[in-house]
Amino acid sequence: MAAAIADIGEDGGTPTHLALNPTDAATEVTREATDGQPVRPDGMEQLQGLQIVRVPGLAEPLVYDATRIYAVVAVTSGSCRPRSTRPPPRPTSLRGRSPGG
Repeated sequence: MAAAIADIGEDGGTPTHLALNPTDAATEVTREATDGQPVRPDGMEQLQGLQIVRVPGLAEPLVYDATRIYAVVAVTSGSCRPRSTRPPPRPTSLRGRSPGG
């Protein structure tokens, strides 16, 4: 996660959010210290100053700058037909980095 935070900062951004799948978020919030006490007894709304966002199905955690993400469009099935003949909006800026890579 430190590398992702540093990369965003080096590119002139400010890391604001950490996206985690609900399982990873639950694992982190219930983690115990060596003395058996919860590491996060008050829950987890932020981690290292980043707002936590739970994203079902997310394969890897993602640190991002919410001020620089404008649109994300995903197609989940080839049989989906758009409601409009206009093409979907394209992101003008989309940068993210997985904390592990």
